[in-house]
Amino acid sequence: MVQISTDNNLIYALLEKSWQLQKDFHSDKVIAFDNEDDFCIVIYSSNSRNFFCFKAQNYLQENDALIHLLDAIQDYSFTDISSFLIDDALQIIENKLLTKNNSKFYFDAH
Repeated sequence: MVQISTDNNLIYALLEKSWQLQKDFHSDKVIAFDNEDDFCIVIYSSNSRNFFCFKAQNYLQENDALIHLLDAIQDYSFTDISSFLIDDALQIIENKLLTKNNSKFYFDAH
C-alpha cells in the first residue's frame, strides 16, 4: 500500500525524526530513506516551499510495494514540481528495485 501526504508539518517531523532533514531549503531535493518497514520518497519544491511524501508501507514484506510506489508517483498530478525531480524519484525507486537493495533477496549458498 502506498500512502501519499502533502502535510508539510507531518513530513518535516518525519524527516527530522529520520535524520534526513536537509539544511538548505533554497534548492529542490528528492530524499529517499527507510523508515522502519516503510520506504519513503520525499520531494521538496523550493518554488512552492512544499513537501510531497510517498511511502511504500511494509515494502520488505510486500513484493509489489515498490512497483505501486512507482505507479503512485507517475500517476500523481504535480502542478508545481519540476519533471526532473519526478524523474529523480523514479530513478531512485528503479535502482532500489534493480539492485534488490533489501535483505529479503540475500541468499548465501555457502
